[in-house]
Amino acid sequence: MNRYVFLVLILGLVYLACEKDEPREDPLVTRGRELFNDTRLSRSNDQSCATCHPGGHMDHRRWHFPAIHGTTDGVPDSFRTLTLWGISETGPPYLWDVSRRDLHAVTRLYVDTIMGGTASDEDIEALVAYQNSLTFPVNPWRNADGSLTPAQQRGKIVYETNGLCSPCHPAPTGTTTKPKNIGTGFLVKTPGLRSLFSSGPYFHDGRFKTLREVVDFYVADPSGMLHASGFVINLSEQEKNDLIEYLRTF
Repeated sequence: MNRYVFLVLILGLVYLACEKDEPREDPLVTRGRELFNDTRLSRSNDQSCATCHPGGHMDHRRWHFPAIHGTTDGVPDSFRTLTLWGISETGPPYLWDVSRRDLHAVTRLYVDTIMGGTASDEDIEALVAYQNSLTFPVNPWRNADGSLTPAQQRGKIVYETNGLCSPCHPAPTGTTTKPKNIGTGFLVKTPGLRSLFSSGPYFHDGRFKTLREVVDFYVADPSGMLHASGFVINLSEQEKNDLIEYLRTF
């Protein structure tokens, strides 16, 4: 065997080894990604799932969807977009409307009702597979090794103690499957806190632009909901600042 042939064989073996070690994406996920970004799923051919969920995340807007949320007295007529990142970890309910607990049904609902398009059962299956493949990005608020800064460590203590955050937003995702009434008179999904740093505006109706506004709302308890439930949050300015630093690390 001459040197040239030997080199070709070695390179071929290296290539095969790399191909073997490199994970291959599930074809169903690949198909789902294509459909997720395909405007042909909409009646007007000018919007896709990615229109409201670019990159599987959120567009930071509120939308009025009476066909989904209804127009019940006392319930707002618009809700902010939820992120799809890590949806397989956070689980149901999948909309602010806590009755929606099946991702296939929710995906079908949006394609048929909101986008006004048509999709086969196979298309829906692929879209669900893609959504379940979405993961959370690396959090830029953490140290390079994933550890917390001193302020974030102090904030973690506040979160778990007198901040009274963890009962409704337990780690690691910061959510539960149980809906909550946050003083609005109706139940809404308990949103996850992962990637909170990029998920504003906050609350179901996007009423708060900053995390400081959220923290101040709970400390002030304007609805009296927390006091009525036996929860009273008293935080110093330093504790508020540390808590916000920690919230950004989810």
